[in-house]
Amino acid sequence: MEDDSKKSLKIWLYFIPIFILAAYPALKYVKKAGSGDVSLTKEDYSAFNAEQGEINKPPKKNLPQPVLNEGEFRIHYKNAAEQEAIENAAQREAEAREAAAARAKAEAGRPKTAQQGGTGEYAPDSMKANEHRSVGMTKGLLGYAIGKVINNPKAVGALLNNEYVVSGFMARDTVKNATSSPEALAKYLSNGSVIANFMGNSSVQAAMNNPDVLNAAAGSGFVKAMLNTPAGQALISNPQAMADIIAANPQLQGLMTDPKIMGLLMSNPGAAGYITQMNSGK
Repeated sequence: MEDDSKKSLKIWLYFIPIFILAAYPALKYVKKAGSGDVSLTKEDYSAFNAEQGEINKPPKKNLPQPVLNEGEFRIHYKNAAEQEAIENAAQREAEAREAAAARAKAEAGRPKTAQQGGTGEYAPDSMKANEHRSVGMTKGLLGYAIGKVINNPKAVGALLNNEYVVSGFMARDTVKNATSSPEALAKYLSNGSVIANFMGNSSVQAAMNNPDVLNAAAGSGFVKAMLNTPAGQALISNPQAMADIIAANPQLQGLMTDPKIMGLLMSNPGAAGYITQMNSGK
């Protein structure tokens, strides 16, 4: 029994505080999902592009066009055949321009290959990568996105494993400051209000009660990125510093006695792999 208790403590010492650092800033703004302060969806924006809202030029009337011949002081009107020939030529020219524009648009939207600067046959182009990166970098946007899919483990996993979302989050000033040194990271994690707010969040509670969602988050690239920071590696190799963090956060001590969550973490290949690596001293 004593060995099991020590094992339980080790797991939480090495894993949960880092997981909270990774997840808390992302989920901090999930509550906004139910408020009225929500960005417009793509469907909302499409309303501004509806054909009903376009301002079209009035159609040209098939009126005869006068031809002024210099020096003759007379007006000659083109006959119907001449007028039709001119209109047909203009129509062909317009169609050619539209076809060229369509080809250019299709070429621009085609997925990049490795030879074109991507990472594979279906690698996202730079615009799509920047969109994904902004989700991780923009304050509140990642939390809102997670809140929208919190009951869908696959969607949560896809979001937290997106390399551009992760790189955007890691580029935040707040994250860079918190991971600038083991001391800065320990100070952040020892802030009782940070942990209390995180654990009291309804979406976090929902995730804790959903093994599939928790499993998706625990083994994600998002958490691995936090664990792989120099500050994270240094902190988790210092048992005393981690024990101090646990002591400063009584709510974590309660989680350490939950066999469901403990079993889930140990059965997760990503989490268990890191714990084994840290226990071996490597």
